[in-house]
Amino acid sequence: MTGIANNNQVAGNHYKKPIQPWDYIHANGIGYLAGNVVKYVSRYQDKNGLEDLYKAKHYLEKLIEEEHKLAHARPSSHLIDTHA
Repeated sequence: MTGIANNNQVAGNHYKKPIQPWDYIHANGIGYLAGNVVKYVSRYQDKNGLEDLYKAKHYLEKLIEEEHKLAHARPSSHLIDTHA
């Protein structure tokens, strides 16, 4: 997907990829939390390295917490015990 916004990168080249993360996120209907995981993992090698991986981990942890809440609210959900 191309457009004016994709051609006008603000502050750096860390998103100059064949497929920009925001295009991938939008095209796949990915929400805010998961979208930020995609964003930070996509750029970590070109921008902030380990710091971006920790940011991605932080968003992923929050996403997991929210998914657990939803799973507990559904009577027929199958929960995964990650502490076994």
